[in-house]
Amino acid sequence: MKQFLQITAVAAALSTLCGLPGCKTSAPHDDGPARQLPQAISAPRLRVAMIPKRSPRPFWNLGRQGAEDAGRELNVDINWSVPDSESTVSGQVKLIESAVNQGVDGIVLAPLDGAAVGGAIDKAARAKIPVVLLDSDAATKNKISVVAPDNYQSGRLVALYVGKITRGKGAVLTAPSNATAARVRAQGFEKTLREKFPGLKVIRSATPQSAAAVQDVLAAHPEVTVIFGPDENSTVGALRAMRNRKLSSKVSLIGFGSADILVDALKSGDIKSLAVENPYKMGYEGIKAIVDFKAGRIVQPRIDSGFKLITQTDMDTPENQKLLVK
Repeated sequence: MKQFLQITAVAAALSTLCGLPGCKTSAPHDDGPARQLPQAISAPRLRVAMIPKRSPRPFWNLGRQGAEDAGRELNVDINWSVPDSESTVSGQVKLIESAVNQGVDGIVLAPLDGAAVGGAIDKAARAKIPVVLLDSDAATKNKISVVAPDNYQSGRLVALYVGKITRGKGAVLTAPSNATAARVRAQGFEKTLREKFPGLKVIRSATPQSAAAVQDVLAAHPEVTVIFGPDENSTVGALRAMRNRKLSSKVSLIGFGSADILVDALKSGDIKSLAVENPYKMGYEGIKAIVDFKAGRIVQPRIDSGFKLITQTDMDTPENQKLLVK
């Protein structure tokens, strides 16, 4: 009878510890330490809106691939929302506002117009939705991070390359652009040439992105042996000018971008080198920044997505083929 009362007391104590109807318990073992319940609880799956500049475009499709790979690794669903065209700023604003209304956990945005989307980003901040920017900045403080190349540094590195291939002598023509990123690249490029290669004369085309203007400068300055295009449009204009004057064998063109015409020109030798961005890394790091922020980890205000100079001799490597998207 005494033994029965002891067993009954143990059972009652276990029932009290459980505290739930139907809870099952087992008597403790004497042949080993007590087992602990698992402590890890999986993080909730996040839903992030990704809004590129436009699509279909290989550049942003590669960015989407990076975002989706990050999503698979980090437990995130990617809502891909695309403006009708790259000039439809109002359409992009509506997509941001729609994402806010849907109550997403974060927004990864490549701004079409940094000033125009600032208000929509502020609206996301008021709704406690973090925003990470890709490729370009925006006129607001309410962003977690900007994932983009260091444009000044990229211009500087291109200048070092030009100094090497020219041995610091001759004349370089810059084909400017009105785009902010291109202007910053040109600043880094020209300042580095002045500091490191004073023997290189820098000549500017007066009209950005104009093949005719570049042709006029080339006619007036036959000493030019290198043309620098700081973005895709200026590089295309310079390429057409060189072809019109049949100067591809005499003048080296170094530009930015991965448009079909530029990749084909790199392959044919009409372009000496292309500096290309890494949209895959932009997409991946953009999603990762949202996840880190939601988890309370420190996110750097700027994340360098990098760029790479690719020449005809190394353009066919698997790594570079991913960047030369067509």
